[in-house]
Amino acid sequence: MEEDTLTFVGWKGDLSSSEARGLVVICVTDTTTGDDVILELEETRYASTGPTNLLRLERLEQSGWVPSEHSETGRPEDRVMFLDRGDVRLELLKRDGHYWLQTKKRTVADASMCMVTTGRKQSSLMRWHMKFAHLNVQAMKQMVLKEMVDGMQSLKLDHFKEPLDCIACQIAKQRRMSYKRHNKRTTVCYDRLMTDVCSIGLATVGGNRYFQLVQDEASRFKWCYLLEHKSEATKNVMNLILRLEKQYVINRVRFDQGGVFVNNKMKKFLVDHGIELRPTNAFTPEENSLVERQNGNLVNKVRAIREGIGLPESLWGEVLMYVVKVDNMSSTKALPRTRNSQGRSLMLASFICVDVLPLLTFPRRNGHVN
Repeated sequence: MEEDTLTFVGWKGDLSSSEARGLVVICVTDTTTGDDVILELEETRYASTGPTNLLRLERLEQSGWVPSEHSETGRPEDRVMFLDRGDVRLELLKRDGHYWLQTKKRTVADASMCMVTTGRKQSSLMRWHMKFAHLNVQAMKQMVLKEMVDGMQSLKLDHFKEPLDCIACQIAKQRRMSYKRHNKRTTVCYDRLMTDVCSIGLATVGGNRYFQLVQDEASRFKWCYLLEHKSEATKNVMNLILRLEKQYVINRVRFDQGGVFVNNKMKKFLVDHGIELRPTNAFTPEENSLVERQNGNLVNKVRAIREGIGLPESLWGEVLMYVVKVDNMSSTKALPRTRNSQGRSLMLASFICVDVLPLLTFPRRNGHVN
């Protein structure tokens, strides 16, 4: 065995570091006779902390092993792989999409082999980097230059000329890249619609636990629906599109990849009406940023109104519908650059006719509480 310090990622995504490379001997069972067979694997990397041993089929074929498959039921998950070489046959059972070779424990003939161990040669910079809890290189260099730490004489300035490749730091300290701001917005009203479902976690008087927000990208006009179940969202979008198509042309709709919207019923409806479906990518709510931000903004306004007039939490649905109605009549920075927004302008002009949110009052009774 010779020393080897290769770091690699396993098939389960775990990080492993090899300690040695050379001949590895394992004991397996011959399926035909039941006898023990010694399988010698040359040029094999060894790691004492490795959770799973990986065998490369190509290397086994180069050693004279011939693979074959068999399945009694015909299903892929019931397949069994055999490795044949001469009169010896090895059986590999399939589990979790991988073929597994069962090995046997065998007593070591030479007791001196039990004491064999390998040591990894790490650079002095890497050792001090790990001692200081993965401290960055610039900080360690300043410590060496100014002699801030006693007993650090083994680390010289020449050691900093070589790059420090710490895979653990690269994996643990990596950050997600910032998402660029979306500057290109459509200026044609009702050309693009986006929708999202938000959960409040508290049922209203009518039993609704969710609300659905549909927003026009150009005019920022919003439609809000209270939902008892998420499955109602598909029907709301379809009814809204049918109503808007009487006066406007809808070209694209955008929502996340949840099963609430991305289903066969919705896909067929959009194809029949010539509307392009643009679902967002996974884990990127920024692509649906307008309606995602509006969810938070509207909920914050609902909380402010409830706290201001002392309404119970179960009336969040009525307050939300009032907030959306007033918000649609308010001015936005998107109005000056939109086209065909006469309907929004008329609503701004008639803002004086908006209803005031009714207050909930309780009668007061004088007397002691029993």
